[in-house]
Amino acid sequence: MILAIDPSGNFNEGKGITGWTLLSEDNGAIVKFGAIDASTCLTAEEHWTNHINLIKGITEEYDSVYVVIEDFILYASKASSQINSRFETVKLIGIIQLYCWTEKIPLHFQTAVSVKRRWKNFLLEKKGFIEIKKYNKGKKTYEMCYINGYKVNDHVIDSLRHGVHFYYFQTKKEDTND
Repeated sequence: MILAIDPSGNFNEGKGITGWTLLSEDNGAIVKFGAIDASTCLTAEEHWTNHINLIKGITEEYDSVYVVIEDFILYASKASSQINSRFETVKLIGIIQLYCWTEKIPLHFQTAVSVKRRWKNFLLEKKGFIEIKKYNKGKKTYEMCYINGYKVNDHVIDSLRHGVHFYYFQTKKEDTND
């Protein structure tokens, strides 16, 4: 199984939402998906513990699990927006990394840019992972993404991008020259 995580450790800095998707390593099918919302927690540590509980629950349910997670890289173009940040997401990633190491769970890091460039929404839809519904609000057109009939947020879609990328490029299951 491939547990892909788009982490947001933000608790004090904006009540972040982590998206996650569980994919079958055999055929890339979506098995489960969801979100971990910091606004439902009383502390940052409770929010972060929910991530460990997710990983623990998945690894107890399935024999073999790879955890694939978005790596945090501070790009020069974004550096000024991070002034005075406590880097809560970086802390969360470190907690997940240590947990996976101590539990001997394979962990793979991927950059956001590598998966967002490769796995645009239209391609995820073409491959059958999502359904896109467009709607207009004023003069602007928006897209809503659905997995198995359920509307999902951008964080879940980003976790899906990570899982799909790992499935196609790390497990080498099929040609991806689409």
